[in-house]
This record gives sequence, C-alpha cells and structure tokens, in this order.
Amino acid sequence: MKKINNFFWFCSGVHAETLRKFPTEHNKFVGIGATIFFTALFATLSGGYAMYFVFAGSSTAVFFAILFGLLWGLAIFNMDRYIVSSINKNGSTNRQILQATPRILLAIMIGIVISRPLELKIFDKEIRQKLKTTYLNGQRSKIDTLNHTFANKYGSELTKLKELKAEKDSLEKDINRSRYVLNQEIFGDKTNQTSGKEGYGTYAKQKEAVLNQKAGRLQSVLS
Repeated sequence: MKKINNFFWFCSGVHAETLRKFPTEHNKFVGIGATIFFTALFATLSGGYAMYFVFAGSSTAVFFAILFGLLWGLAIFNMDRYIVSSINKNGSTNRQILQATPRILLAIMIGIVISRPLELKIFDKEIRQKLKTTYLNGQRSKIDTLNHTFANKYGSELTKLKELKAEKDSLEKDINRSRYVLNQEIFGDKTNQTSGKEGYGTYAKQKEAVLNQKAGRLQSVLS
C-alpha cells in the first residue's frame, strides 16, 4: 500500500516529503493521483483503439495503436498533472474555477476521444448496415439510370430501324416500278410516263440515272 500511495502521490504532483507531515491529506492526494492516473490510462486505451481503428486491416495497426496510445496517454498524464498541481488552493473560488477551466476542457476532450471510438465500435453493425444500404441504393440508382438510358437508346434505335425498313420497302417498290418504266422506255411502249421512242435514248438514260440513284440509296439503307 505504501508503494501504491507513493505512486499516486507522484501522479498528483505533490511533494511527497512535505505531504508526509500532514497525514490528514494523504487520502486526498491519493484520490487526486488515482484520478489523474486512470484518466491517463483511459486516454491511452482510447487513443490506441482510435489509431487501431484508423489502420484496421494493416499489418502495422497494432504497432501504431500501441505507440500512439502510449504517447497520447503520457501527454494527457503530464498535462493533467501539471494543471492539477498548478491550481492555487488558497485563491478565491472564482480564481480556482478559472484555474480549473483548462482541466475541465481537457476532461471534455478526453471524454470525446474516449467515447468516439467506443461509439463506432458499439454501433459498428448498424454503421456497416447503413453503409451497405447506402452503397446498394447508389448502385441501384446507377442501374436505374443505365436502364433508363438503354431504354431511351433502344427506343430511338428501334424507331430508326422501323423508319429504315419502311424506307427500304418503299425504295424496293419504287425501284421495281422505275425498272419497269425504263424497260417500257427502251422498248418504245407509249405510256403517260414514257416517250414511246424505241431505243436507249435521252429519256431512257434519264430514267436509268434516277433508277441508279434509288438503287444507291437502297444499298446505303441496307448497310
């Protein structure tokens, strides 16, 4: 117990030789030292876990967690010990409150550092489920967008295909009709579309040029 008391006295920042002269104050400073020590201990654990959480999955996660946890705990220990030992116990109440303000802020900061990793761990399942839901919603949205784009593209291509098919059917009929009229022109059959002059003359060449133009258009439609 003597070693434990001495250790906690050291943690409280009190001068041990002076404190031994006042036995009634021993337990008070043991309590202060224990508070400082356990604050630093919890800070070490929380800081280490926070760093482990950051590097989770890496082979160096444990090393960085231990290193950062010790450094963070020692920093909190020295800071807390200095703040407590520097408070003037003989000052007024307002002055003591003012002097204790940094320690209050430090306690809040430590509380946040301790609670945040624990909160992430406690709600890890819910967080993963939320991330999974968000990811699936995002993927579903992308799929819906792709389906909508594909449907529009498919509809446009289908309409274009129908138009080309209709044009192809029309051109084939027109070409057959034009070829028949050309034969009539060459053989001298008199109609409202032919001159009645037999042979491959000017009118026949004109009709053949029109026929070739339509045949070329048909080939471009088929390709």
